[in-house]
Amino acid sequence: MGYSEEQIKDLEETIRNSECEGVVIATPTDLRRKIKIHQPTARVLYDFDIDLSAHVEGFLKKGFSPRAKGSKG
Repeated sequence: MGYSEEQIKDLEETIRNSECEGVVIATPTDLRRKIKIHQPTARVLYDFDIDLSAHVEGFLKKGFSPRAKGSKG
């Protein structure tokens, strides 16, 4: 998942404290394997059918200049 143990613990606590009728899990991993969710859950899968090649080509033609850490522009 790419989350630290502290982040996973925080997510579990946030869901536990949420007043909701159910939780939709739309993450690549099934969160029910990582955390205890007391509310009813539904896992959904999705796929993007988007051709990003034109955007990537445009980005690459402009060149890549990483911003300094903390810069806003």
